[in-house]
Amino acid sequence: STAERAAVRGFANTMWALELYFVIASRDTLGAPVDLVDQNDSVAAFVRRDSVYRFILNKLDAARTDLLAGGGSFPFQLHTGFTGFNTPSTFAQFNRGLHARVASHAASLGIGGTTLYTAALASLGQSFLDASPAADLARGVYHVYSTASGDNLNGVSPQTSPDQLAHPSVETDARPGDTRFAAKTRRLATARTGPQLATFTTIATSLQYTIYPTNTTPIPIIRNEELILLRAEALYFTGNQPGALADINYIRGRHGLAPRGSFTGNADFVDELLYQRRYSLMFEGHRWVDVRRFGRLGTLPLDTPNHIRQPWQPIPQAECDARALIIRRLGAAANQPYTGLAAPSCPAVTTS
Repeated sequence: STAERAAVRGFANTMWALELYFVIASRDTLGAPVDLVDQNDSVAAFVRRDSVYRFILNKLDAARTDLLAGGGSFPFQLHTGFTGFNTPSTFAQFNRGLHARVASHAASLGIGGTTLYTAALASLGQSFLDASPAADLARGVYHVYSTASGDNLNGVSPQTSPDQLAHPSVETDARPGDTRFAAKTRRLATARTGPQLATFTTIATSLQYTIYPTNTTPIPIIRNEELILLRAEALYFTGNQPGALADINYIRGRHGLAPRGSFTGNADFVDELLYQRRYSLMFEGHRWVDVRRFGRLGTLPLDTPNHIRQPWQPIPQAECDARALIIRRLGAAANQPYTGLAAPSCPAVTTS
C-alpha cells in the first residue's frame, strides 16, 4: 500500500542517514561520498564535511515525513533492539533523536550555527526525551546480539574481548561521589596491558569495563540520557543558560553529584558538558568525536612519546584502490585517459 511504501522509505532513509553519520564522524574533514552509484559505472564524489552533515539532516527530515505517512505498522518485523520504537510513529521519535544529534554536532563544528541548535531543540521536542524525576535514562534503540546461527556476538564484552581495558584516567578524572565510575568499571586483581600494547610494557591498567557484561548485551544506538545532554548543549548555545543548567544538574543528580550554581562562560560549560557526556555515555562511541568537535582533542592523554592523537580515521586503502580501478577501467573503455572524478588520496596518519 501507499502507507507501507512510505513506512519502508522512512525506515530505510533513517538507517542510511545513521550509517552515513558514522562515516562522517570517523572521517571528519576528509568528507565522504553521499551518492549511491553502481560501482561498475562510476565513482561517487567525495563532498565536504558540511555538505555531508546537511545531506544527513535532509535525509532524516524526508524520512520523518514518510514515517508520519506510514500508517500504524511496518510491513516487516524489527528486532528487539527497537522495542518501543517499532511502529512508524514511534520510530519517528528515534529519527528525531538522531536528527538532534547530527544537528548539534554540526552546529558545534560551525555548520549552521545557532540555526541548527534551534533545529535540534525542535527535534528533541518530537523525540522520546524524558527528564522526569524517575525517567529511564537507558530507554532507547539498541544493537542486539545473540548466539543464534548467523547472528553476531557483542565484540566488546569481556566474554569475547577480555582485553577491552579502561584507561587509568577514567578513575583519576572521575569526580568524588560520581556513581558512574564504579557502575561501569571493575578493578582487576592484577594490573595488565592489552596485547596491542605489548611493545609498551610500562603501560598498564587495573580497570576493566563492565558496561557490556555478556556477549549478548545490547549496545545503545541512542538513548534518553544522550538526548537530555544534547538538549543541555542546544539550550546553552541558543542563549538559555538556566535551561541548560537544569538539564546538567538533572544528570548530575541522577549520578550522585551535587547541583552546580552557574557556568562562568563557554569554556566552563563545555568542560562540564564533556565530563557529563564522557561518564554518562562511556564506551558508547562518543568521547573522541566530542573532544574533536569542541577543539579539545589535545586533552586526550598520551602515554608514551610514540603515541599520537588521531584527528580522523583515514579513508580505507581498499576504498581508494577500488575507486582507482574503476577510473582506469572507464578510461580504457573509452580508449582515452578518463577525465572524470579522480580517486581521492588516502591521507597518511597525522600527529598532534
